[in-house]
Amino acid sequence: MLDGSDMPSRKLQKRLSDVRCIMTTIESEAKRSGLWQAQQSVEDAVNVFASCASSIAVPRDTAKHRKRRQGQLRDNRSDSAS
Repeated sequence: MLDGSDMPSRKLQKRLSDVRCIMTTIESEAKRSGLWQAQQSVEDAVNVFASCASSIAVPRDTAKHRKRRQGQLRDNRSDSAS
């Protein structure tokens, strides 16, 4: 597992911490809902993520009180698969 000291800059250390926090939340939701498997294929992991992504709360406004572009936060791969 990556550690903050593996990152070459403080900015990347912060980014790793942010991603770890999000993934811990999704993993907890997957375990709670019975979707978690210790060994998963990439496709299974994507499906678990899609099922549990709603457990991540994203405020409607940014820290600078701007409206967030909600459409860019959604997974749009299903649109391109058609």
